[in-house]
Amino acid sequence: MMTDNRRWRWIAPGVVGAAIAATALVTTSAAASKPKLPSRTAGQLLAAVQEVKVPGFSGTIVQTSRLGISGLPTAVGDATLSWQSFASGSRQLRIWQAGPDHQRVALLGQVAESDIVHNGRDVWSYSSSTRAVTHAVLPGEKTGKPATAPVVPSVTPQQAADQVLRAMAATTMVTVDRTARVAGRAAYQLVLTPRDGHTLVGSVQLALDSQTSLPLRVRIFARGGKKPAFEVGFTELRMRTPAANVFRFVPPAGTKVKQQNLQGLAPDPAAASKHRVIPGSGEGNTPRTIGAGWTSVLVLNAGDMLTGSSQPAGGAKRGATATLDRLTTRVTGGRLLTSALVSALIKDDGTVYIAALSGADLQKVAATGRPL
Repeated sequence: MMTDNRRWRWIAPGVVGAAIAATALVTTSAAASKPKLPSRTAGQLLAAVQEVKVPGFSGTIVQTSRLGISGLPTAVGDATLSWQSFASGSRQLRIWQAGPDHQRVALLGQVAESDIVHNGRDVWSYSSSTRAVTHAVLPGEKTGKPATAPVVPSVTPQQAADQVLRAMAATTMVTVDRTARVAGRAAYQLVLTPRDGHTLVGSVQLALDSQTSLPLRVRIFARGGKKPAFEVGFTELRMRTPAANVFRFVPPAGTKVKQQNLQGLAPDPAAASKHRVIPGSGEGNTPRTIGAGWTSVLVLNAGDMLTGSSQPAGGAKRGATATLDRLTTRVTGGRLLTSALVSALIKDDGTVYIAALSGADLQKVAATGRPL
């Protein structure tokens, strides 16, 4: 859904965006008195959050990153859909959702806005700063029904919570924290603490709506950290299904629409359930994992994005290379990026390893192909 140069901004080092998608979180709630709620156990809250059924909602989300990536400028008022804009500083997003086939996300900057709109099988992206419009038609299932794989980046507290809960199993200590008020709504809070000492994650705090169990806020703390290293959550929330016209996108006058071919991306229901269509992720970039839980390693076969036809030319290539060199350290066989929560190893052949591990542990897994 992006031009080659814009796609490069997601992929080189691109790994930060993927790491954020794999670790996602948020934000600001009014400092109000803690609401009094009926007592609930951790087990009850965990069961409830995995059975959330909210037909539709809209609201404002604030996402903040304190990853401590050396050399990365703090993004202030940035409205670009690039990995840099989500890797540092804070940003505000508006979100609308009406079931699995209708979502809209608007990233708001000081003087610009970027949108991703999913309406049935149509997916649109638009940047007001570049006036670039991209359109794609999702491939249908073999039955002829529309594909229903998620097509927008993982930016909501629900998506962040789902990723955390999938990593739990028997590897996590779960406790109930004091109640909170988020976006004006009373919430229970769960604290998830990894038992594995190898992970960079110290704890995860989930704020769950007391009425619907919808995750309202997620905060991830690095081991030993006092402030969230990454967080995402609602500052405003309306539990009403948005009108259908919210998801109708008409390209502004004077813009040129770039069509992207997604045929073959999800040829059947099984494939559609396994793959997430992310703008700029490219085709054939099927991820796999080594290990499980908090120390699992995401492996992307991204060589075709870092070399060959997808590689930017001229100044764009030099700029991407300079960014990669500034943010990473040269190691045997590739380059290493480290932060408070995640590390990423970019091999010379284009393979990328991402995990909530130290750089040394990540290199060990990459070298052996075996989990810690």
